[in-house]
Amino acid sequence: MGVMGVTIPMRIPQFSIRFLLAGMAIAAGVLLAVLRFGPHVVWVATMSGAPILHSIVPIPLEATPLDEELNDCRVGAFAFQLPASMCQAVDVQRGSWGGRIRFSDGKRSILLNLNPAREFNWFPDGFPEKKYVTYTELTREVAKVQSSDFSFAMTHHDLRWHDFCLKSRIETTKSIEHHKTTDLDGNLLWLSSILLNYEWATTDGKWYGGMMFQVPSGEADWVRNVCLSFAVNGDPTLINTSDDDAIKSMVIVSPTVGVPENLHTF
Repeated sequence: MGVMGVTIPMRIPQFSIRFLLAGMAIAAGVLLAVLRFGPHVVWVATMSGAPILHSIVPIPLEATPLDEELNDCRVGAFAFQLPASMCQAVDVQRGSWGGRIRFSDGKRSILLNLNPAREFNWFPDGFPEKKYVTYTELTREVAKVQSSDFSFAMTHHDLRWHDFCLKSRIETTKSIEHHKTTDLDGNLLWLSSILLNYEWATTDGKWYGGMMFQVPSGEADWVRNVCLSFAVNGDPTLINTSDDDAIKSMVIVSPTVGVPENLHTF
């Protein structure tokens, strides 16, 4: 604006500039807070109704003295011991989940998974640092994480890992016992007083699988001995290419007086 050709510069009041700068600073702060803590707020909101999970610290898996006889059993590449009475009934079960072989004596049973998976395919997306951790090691890591570990100080990566662990937990797991040999890493998960799951992984990173145990309440001590005797020798997937009768014919059982002559050592 000018008078008689003279331009008069416009002056912006100093308080307006300060107000503008303050507003921009506040907006930037809000934006940074949303970017930094937004995922945390969303996580808290979405997990508000989820069960509270507590840390499970794995303990060593140790053999238990038994009053009953155990037999050596071989099914394809799998070798383990089992109570003599459980060799009486053996059958193959199949479904959408794959195949498994069942040993039973009428009151307790073992379900051996015939569909072991290749170990290198398991690791979760977004966590490349876990690529060389075995599936069984992952189970133990996941079990140690608890709901109360959450913190707004977590990085986004730590928050995603925390979320993955809680969502990957089997909520019914009461305790975990584990053991590791040169060739095998195993976890015995106590899901209830009558249901236990043994998960195994080869330490060379090739395979992992499992066995399920159904037992009368309070009669599960023998399960530990079965798990400790479990071994894998060869390609465990070959057995699942056979028909049910052929699989049954592969079951070789003998008293535990050493490895039978017709079996390879393991």
